[in-house]
Amino acid sequence: AIGILQNKFVLAIDGQAQEMPYSMMPSELKKKDIIAGLNQNKTMIVTVLSALIFLVTAAGKFIEVSFLALIGVIIKNSQKKHLSYHQLWKLSAYSITLSTIFFTIMRALEVTVPSEFLLNWFVNFVILFLVLKEIPSKKAAV
Repeated sequence: AIGILQNKFVLAIDGQAQEMPYSMMPSELKKKDIIAGLNQNKTMIVTVLSALIFLVTAAGKFIEVSFLALIGVIIKNSQKKHLSYHQLWKLSAYSITLSTIFFTIMRALEVTVPSEFLLNWFVNFVILFLVLKEIPSKKAAV
């Protein structure tokens, strides 16, 4: 963890804090020096930020698919279908594909979609519902 305090800079690694007063830093540190340092590390900064954005987005989609699969369990039970959570999770992942591509294109074109969150979940739910409706129900024992 990094702490930038009023009088010192604190770096905590493995529970041990190392403090460095600002007076120990070079007094000649100017804005142009900071900009030069950023320009030298531009490639690394872009790579790290891209990886972080990807991980956060992937985690968000994972949570979205998992929640939609839970909704799928409720639909499955009401329609008396014989599906495991694993299968519902895969179907949910396929269900969010259309809305994900649509909203990605809309963001790329900088088009504002009203009620984007609700529309996204509605489309995902409808697609999952229609897919589950097409799966044959459990057969009654004879």
